[in-house]
Amino acid sequence: TLRLVLEGPFLLIRVIPLFALLPLFLSWFGGTRTGAVSFVAFAVFSMLFVNTLEAIRNVSPLVQAYARTLGASRLRVYRCVVVPAIVPELIGGARVVLGLSWAILLAAEFLAAQSGIGRIMILAQQYFDTSRVILIVLLIMVYTLVLDRFVAAMGARATRWVPRKDY
Repeated sequence: TLRLVLEGPFLLIRVIPLFALLPLFLSWFGGTRTGAVSFVAFAVFSMLFVNTLEAIRNVSPLVQAYARTLGASRLRVYRCVVVPAIVPELIGGARVVLGLSWAILLAAEFLAAQSGIGRIMILAQQYFDTSRVILIVLLIMVYTLVLDRFVAAMGARATRWVPRKDY
């Protein structure tokens, strides 16, 4: 029921290209940090929303039926079967979205930042300081890598019950 009510409006908003919404966020919030954070939060939410819906759809109905035949209520099936089953996919989606969120943040700050790394990049561009731009890109790469490794480690800990394949 919740999916039927929420999926349509969220997916309708989600298909709007993110960078087309950037001028709206700029006009609503100006070049403030609140605007950049709101824009990134919206982008991350819209991507994770779709990822979550697909993860729930990928849970085998057979496994859910087994739980129901063993006497589990609908709420217990979601809590004890569906949620644990979607965690690995959600972690993978979160890792992808984390990488994209840095790029989205940089784009948001690059347009109208008054401070922060986006402002430094604007000034470096104005003065043709290529080395500073490269340094900022490398810094963002390091941030992304560290955050990705952290999320991967936490994800491995949260899903230690999942059999690992050694390739």
